[in-house]
Amino acid sequence: MLISYSHQFIFFHVTKAAGTSVKAVLEPYAQQPEKFKINRPPRMLGEQINPLYEMWESSLWHAKARDMQKELSEEVYNNFYTGDPT
Repeated sequence: MLISYSHQFIFFHVTKAAGTSVKAVLEPYAQQPEKFKINRPPRMLGEQINPLYEMWESSLWHAKARDMQKELSEEVYNNFYTGDPT
């Protein structure tokens, strides 16, 4: 998740929707709030794939719009472009 106060947008990374490419383009204009950073666990545990890595890779590392909505004031969230139809 990225947020830009100067450009008033919040980007939520959606799995399998070109999110990594979009994030790379937006990163110079935004920041990732520390609270929503989920560190990548190690891929391997010894000789086996770490099950936590598989969960992180599939969905855990994406902040949810509802989480950010709770964190920001309603006025700020509603005035930022999110692409969220609600």
